Amino acid sequence: MKPLGDDGDPFKWIKFGEPEEYWAGFMWNNTSRNYGNGNDFTIYTYDNRDIVLAPNNGNIILNPRNTAGNIGIGITNPNYKLDVYGTIHAKEVRVDLNSWPDYVFEKDYKLPTIKEVKQFIKEEGHLQGVPSAKEVKEEGIMLGGMDAKLLQKIEELTLYLIKQNEEIAYLKEELKNLKLSIKN
Repeated sequence: MKPLGDDGDPFKWIKFGEPEEYWAGFMWNNTSRNYGNGNDFTIYTYDNRDIVLAPNNGNIILNPRNTAGNIGIGITNPNYKLDVYGTIHAKEVRVDLNSWPDYVFEKDYKLPTIKEVKQFIKEEGHLQGVPSAKEVKEEGIMLGGMDAKLLQKIEELTLYLIKQNEEIAYLKEELKNLKLSIKN
């Protein structure tokens, strides 16, 4: 380990390794926005070495010291509690919501007619209540809200299918009665 280095403003650092081949270090960034937002602390490596935080039985906690702090991965100025520039891979994601579209099955729910749905699609080019491709490209989507909206559309489709099935059963019965009346 080499002693504290000082590049003056903006960096103070400790490097590990030899001057010809440093392999890791700690750096306090006093003012530069090239590494974070200034006045921050960096753990870094050279030559594609990993940084591993491996507590034996404990947790790894990234905890900004106030509620305004955010965590960024692949981004220097995060705007959200966890802001990732890249793909996230997970086995499961839990999203907490305050409502779920079971209201579709309530008696006072106004199910749009197929004619209304068709007209909206003709005029707008997407389903009502679902963002357009342009909106998604510009603003992204909120997964929890989008899942709820898609479930609402699935539940509406289910109601349309139930109604259509009832109409088909009625028409089959009518056809059966017509055939019987023609034979007699």
